[in-house]
Amino acid sequence: MASACYLGGLTQCVNNVPSEPPEPLTKEILRSWLEDPEKLGTLESIVEWWLLEERIRQTVVEVRAALEKLVATGIVVQWQEADGRDYFRLNRDRKDEIRAWIESGSRMES
Repeated sequence: MASACYLGGLTQCVNNVPSEPPEPLTKEILRSWLEDPEKLGTLESIVEWWLLEERIRQTVVEVRAALEKLVATGIVVQWQEADGRDYFRLNRDRKDEIRAWIESGSRMES
């Protein structure tokens, strides 16, 4: 696919910002560049590192939110060790109740 702006010969780019909002993947790529405008990469490195890094960041946010809910309901136990990190474990006293909740798909009482 031909590129509208190829910097191989330091060609000037045409200022054509699309009128429609960017797709989610396009946003991810651009956010990565906005965080570090000097960043450069090949197609492969962008896929392997940049996008993976962003997805990991997003997943951390999502997992943190899920764990907070699980701790709040008593399904998961949270504690802090001497290293300062939080650790999580299933509340084994509620194992049967948790299994039934997962299988039923209904709301669980805390």
